[in-house]
Amino acid sequence: MGKIISDLNPTISPSRTHELAAMKDNTTVKLSVAQIIGLIIKADFISKFGAADVTFAPAGTIAAANVQAALQELDNETQAALSALGLARVGVVKTQVFNASGTYTPDSKLLYAVIECIGAGGGAGGAANNTQTGAWNASGGGGGGAYSRKTVTKATIGASQAVTVGAAGANGAAGNNNGNNGGASSVGTLCVANGGGGGFGAADGGAGGSGPGASTTGAVGDITLQGGNASNGRNGSVSAFFNAGGFGGASPVFGTQTPSGPPGTPGSAGRTPGSGGSGASSYNSAGANAGGAGFAGIVIITEYCYA
Repeated sequence: MGKIISDLNPTISPSRTHELAAMKDNTTVKLSVAQIIGLIIKADFISKFGAADVTFAPAGTIAAANVQAALQELDNETQAALSALGLARVGVVKTQVFNASGTYTPDSKLLYAVIECIGAGGGAGGAANNTQTGAWNASGGGGGGAYSRKTVTKATIGASQAVTVGAAGANGAAGNNNGNNGGASSVGTLCVANGGGGGFGAADGGAGGSGPGASTTGAVGDITLQGGNASNGRNGSVSAFFNAGGFGGASPVFGTQTPSGPPGTPGSAGRTPGSGGSGASSYNSAGANAGGAGFAGIVIITEYCYA
């Protein structure tokens, strides 16, 4: 009498050489585990490429290109399924940099992204003609743009997001004219960073106040940092070669301060994303000067994708 399943030893590990009974068209045959696995693999390859593209030894072999393509497709499908469950592995990191406004469309294999926004720097004030003999005036510098950082999933991003890169704050024209605020940078409503404030102009014999660094009021991000304040302009009546106009403020991550020139020189434009322009000065009735413009903002999106 033959054995029944309950009589078999359950402690023996199965192997590819074990045999199982199989039936087709009323005919019973023995199939090894290895043969069953081969049939499953062959069926999967056929489903990918069609029966005419797949042959197995001893009748033939599969071209390496077909094997690689099928394995890649199977891996993509696996990673896509795991991504939906939040379990896929990161295989590729990509970066998109926006120096101008546009549209962000996430990679098809995106798992999550880190968005970084820097608001634009403010423009510095202008300086009126200083008519006092041997004296100078100077305007204030523009404030630095703020920084925001946000981590978001592909589901949160959706199909696309509008990207706004903050416009540089315009400089104050020659004369006692204030500079303009820098614009905010954003990716939809997911991440927002404000722009820096404009510096104040300098009257004849006067000194203009500094533009404030961008605040975090209304900013959006997991991390939000204020922009750097600019410095005030300086006036005086002693011959000097120091920086008269106010320095432009820096953004807190990538920016640098913008230095000004000695008495009697115009301001300088911001040099890095989010930095403010520096203030202007007039000396010894040599004429009015304009302040420096701020530098535009920037948006950087780092994408973490499955391979």
